[in-house]
Amino acid sequence: MASPNYYEVLGVQREASNAEIKKAYRKLALANHPDHNPEDAASEARFKEISEAYAVLGDSEKRAQYDQFGAAGFHQRYSTEDIFRGFDLGSIFSDLGMGGAPGADVFSSVFGGAMGGGQRPFDGPRRRRRAAQVHDVHVGFEEAIRGGSRQVVVGSDSLNVKIPAGVEEGQKLRIDARLPGGGDPQGRPEVHLRIRIAPHPEFTRRGKDIHLETSIGVGAAVLGTTVAVPTLNGEKRVKVPPGTPDGAQLRLRDLGVPASGGKAAGHQFITVRIVVPEPGVLSDEERALFEGLRDREI
Repeated sequence: MASPNYYEVLGVQREASNAEIKKAYRKLALANHPDHNPEDAASEARFKEISEAYAVLGDSEKRAQYDQFGAAGFHQRYSTEDIFRGFDLGSIFSDLGMGGAPGADVFSSVFGGAMGGGQRPFDGPRRRRRAAQVHDVHVGFEEAIRGGSRQVVVGSDSLNVKIPAGVEEGQKLRIDARLPGGGDPQGRPEVHLRIRIAPHPEFTRRGKDIHLETSIGVGAAVLGTTVAVPTLNGEKRVKVPPGTPDGAQLRLRDLGVPASGGKAAGHQFITVRIVVPEPGVLSDEERALFEGLRDREI
């Protein structure tokens, strides 16, 4: 079964603000609330669907992951329990004027075990979850693009962490392991790994595209030439058309960051830089040729 498009579920655009997303959710949640639609299985299913959509899009970190990896890729990384973790249903019910929380039977029928095995997390005093602990993990330029795995030491634990293909600088990965000190109900912090990508001697990266520069002489720029350029898939011969100006960009399709998470592959862009020879290095013959061209109208 295809993963739901959460933006379509809430009826908002991908560019919608947090306030617009919350407004859309509150309207739909009120209309489909189980207390307003007793014994209506369709409304219960709809209520769960829109609550799941809001649990993702209303959380900046989860929304960023959803936008990056797409619906299918997101659900490979997040279980239903992960989606609803930290989702304060009690305060939302209160906002809707429905009291502090739904009854236990309604809660169980609508959300099942998605939020703590069907238990009511709003009974009794609430424990404040401690902020996630963030640890930097340094990866190579090509490793960030292709993905891989890493042994990361967090506290006294050595964890095998999967680096997803196409990960970006500064992106945070939530890992399943927790630091020692008790279970989640006791407020044990989550562990987030913040990606730090090493620079590459030739490539730079902008989103899913890869950029580099290549230099050619004046004659090659005027008459055209072929240059050898590095790519992630090895060296490629690229044609530079006649009359190419300084700063022109040549594109190698689909040779950037590979396709992943429902997103198309990026491209590689080559910026052409024209090297003008110093007058002192010209031979008499070369100087004569340039003098013959100097006064020619272009």
